[in-house]
Amino acid sequence: LVHQAPVATRRSRTGERGEKTCTNLYHVTSNDGTVRVCKKYFLDTFGVRDGRVTRAIKKVTDGRSPGEDLRGKHVAALKITVEQTQAVENHISSFPSFQSHYTRVHNPNRKYLSPELNVSQMYSLYRTQCQENQTISVKEYFYRHIFNNKFNLQFHASRKDTCKHCDR
Repeated sequence: LVHQAPVATRRSRTGERGEKTCTNLYHVTSNDGTVRVCKKYFLDTFGVRDGRVTRAIKKVTDGRSPGEDLRGKHVAALKITVEQTQAVENHISSFPSFQSHYTRVHNPNRKYLSPELNVSQMYSLYRTQCQENQTISVKEYFYRHIFNNKFNLQFHASRKDTCKHCDR
């Protein structure tokens, strides 16, 4: 529907801007075949704006598909690194945890943290540690995400008592 053709030679003038090497020819198909039309008629017929057609032509001249979607193809600028994730996991693992004596049959992998702790306090301690080590900390929502998805921890002790031997 849009074809590029070389520009007819023009008389050279002094001080003229860089010459245009090609021009766009717009065509519409009808019952009689392909008919050449002006740019305004072409844009109005298809209900598109000039910028959309210009971008499609530029993509074709660059060797890409005019409908190629480039969204999401860049590297995230604020991506959380593996080192930061590992630091969060190490910090969460550094808190003492214990296993319930009587409920370990039902959930053998669950461990319990001190009931005086919560995720906000743990995150605050993590931020303090990052400031002391002069490292970049992650946001609290990511800290919570790691806590909830990679660890099977709870803050309150089991309702059933634990024995002193297993708490060590």
